[in-house]
Amino acid sequence: MEEDTWGLNDDVNSMWEAGKRYKLASKEAKRAVKEAKNNFFDGFHEKLDTKAGEMDMYKIARRRERGGKDINGIRCIKDEENKVLVSDVDSKLRWKKYFAKHFNGVQKEQIEDPHQ
Repeated sequence: MEEDTWGLNDDVNSMWEAGKRYKLASKEAKRAVKEAKNNFFDGFHEKLDTKAGEMDMYKIARRRERGGKDINGIRCIKDEENKVLVSDVDSKLRWKKYFAKHFNGVQKEQIEDPHQ
């Protein structure tokens, strides 16, 4: 009976040691990432003081602004099958179905489709 509990303790001890190694590796990884970020931003901030750096800042801002927009300046609206809706009529119908379902409890079959 004692041998079984000793075996269990060995398993627990090995798991405990693995947990310690994981925490140590995690701390080292976080430290390395923090150091890399600091090195990057030190150089980045020095570059921002130049005219080229200022232009880079505007480029980054434009990319971030455009990243969240669709061709028409708004985000895409998709239907239930995850297809992008192109026409305004389809988009409005999708919104109508969405709000009817979530706020009124109406089934999508009960909403009129102007294409039919």
